[in-house]
Amino acid sequence: MHNDPCQSEVEGLTAFLQAEVFPRQHALRDAGIAMYNDQGHLSPEVLVAFSGVRRASASAGFYTMLLAEELGGGGLG
Repeated sequence: MHNDPCQSEVEGLTAFLQAEVFPRQHALRDAGIAMYNDQGHLSPEVLVAFSGVRRASASAGFYTMLLAEELGGGGLG
């Protein structure tokens, strides 16, 4: 097995995508929600989904993972 120093991050991000992002994406698609409204802005439903993903990524520690540690991030950037 290859010992990649970023393997745990990749696995965590993959699990996050499967648990948080893809279900929201599929729900929007299945409901027939358009990404953009008639004025070319993101639809309200998409904005709600984006906000949910952003909150979930912050809770999981991914939102700031690339920020310097001295600034409260994960220091991976």
